[in-house]
Amino acid sequence: MKNLLVIALPVIIVVSPLIFFVSTLSFWGVLLGTLVSAIVFYIYVQYRFRKPLDAAIHRLNRRQWLSLSSFHGDPRVVNLMTAANSAIFRLSRESLAFRELFQRFRHLLDELDVGVIHCDSEDAVRYMNRAAAELLGVARWEWVGKPVHTLLDKIGCQFSGRNETTEVRTKDPTRDILLRVRRLGTEVFITLTDVTKLRDLEKRLEATQRVTALAEVVSSIAHGLKTPIANAKLAAQVLQKKIGNEPHLNTLVIELRKLDRSLTSVLNAYKLDTTPRCVKVVPILKRCVQELNTFAKTKGVDLTFEEDCEKDVSVRIAPLLFEETLKNLLKNAVEASWHGGKVRLVCRSRRNSLRIMLCDNGQGMTEEQLRNWRQPFYTTKSDGMGLGTILLDRLLASGKVDLRVRSTVGKGTVMVLECGRCEET
Repeated sequence: MKNLLVIALPVIIVVSPLIFFVSTLSFWGVLLGTLVSAIVFYIYVQYRFRKPLDAAIHRLNRRQWLSLSSFHGDPRVVNLMTAANSAIFRLSRESLAFRELFQRFRHLLDELDVGVIHCDSEDAVRYMNRAAAELLGVARWEWVGKPVHTLLDKIGCQFSGRNETTEVRTKDPTRDILLRVRRLGTEVFITLTDVTKLRDLEKRLEATQRVTALAEVVSSIAHGLKTPIANAKLAAQVLQKKIGNEPHLNTLVIELRKLDRSLTSVLNAYKLDTTPRCVKVVPILKRCVQELNTFAKTKGVDLTFEEDCEKDVSVRIAPLLFEETLKNLLKNAVEASWHGGKVRLVCRSRRNSLRIMLCDNGQGMTEEQLRNWRQPFYTTKSDGMGLGTILLDRLLASGKVDLRVRSTVGKGTVMVLECGRCEET
């Protein structure tokens, strides 16, 4: 049939104009014959060339166009096609598995607390995880494809491209970041680690070591003075009984008693247990206010407790150390207040912590006092020993307790203790 069409169509194309010319012997006959010939020629081209070409393209575009049914005869060709189809199928499966593994790896990087930046051979950013974007304060997708040195310039870090470790500071002056650059072949990997908490822990450790060393020295001195002072006090009391009411001797006995009480306070301050436990804090706060209420009234100061938290809220503290520290802070606040002033102890619940605020409208502290008041044994009172700072340092070093202080001369002071909450078992 195909051979017949191949022979017949050219004949029709040539003969048709002659037939029309002979039959009509006019111009319109020739024109009509030519038109018919053109239509027949178009059909011939579509059938003879276009249709096989479209069929071949369709076979090539199919997913598995190398089918065994397309080949007959030579077994080597069949074996070759079988191996090719197997390789294509295996590569497709491995590609899907690798793509899934790559997505999981990206998801894992996004969950890390460490920032990761991947750069190509031209030092352009290829990938940045969520932690890196948060540490640098940028939108990560905006920097993909851009030079990494431009990104690091924003945080004041010079990028050399060599393996190095640098500590930098971001726009937030309170945040320290450790930046490490590792070059693997032509690729560059940059890791960013927030070491702010680590630096705080190091400072706390140094403070703890300093206080511990000081505690050993003071404790040994206090123990050494305890016996001589006791002997002197006993001798003065015996002499007082023999001589009677002598003013200078009475003053000596009073001062020896004060010195004995001070040494006892020092020893007790360093004997207090610093092991944090989960305890209910509201009863401790109420007890501190009740014990100092009489002292506050003698000074003409109104001491109150404002409870804006759950009654059974628990925090992780060293209970005895916390109670003694709070009593000392309340006593200092009362002594710093004017006659008729107010001292408030406020307890407020937060999501993961408990905020304890000690507020007074007293004298306040100067800038110099704010700089120095945390030093061991620092005091502005003539008869003070500065034990409150020792107790406070031990409390802050013992666990999840943070301190913030605001003070204005003539207006008063606000101390905020942030204690970590816990569930009492």
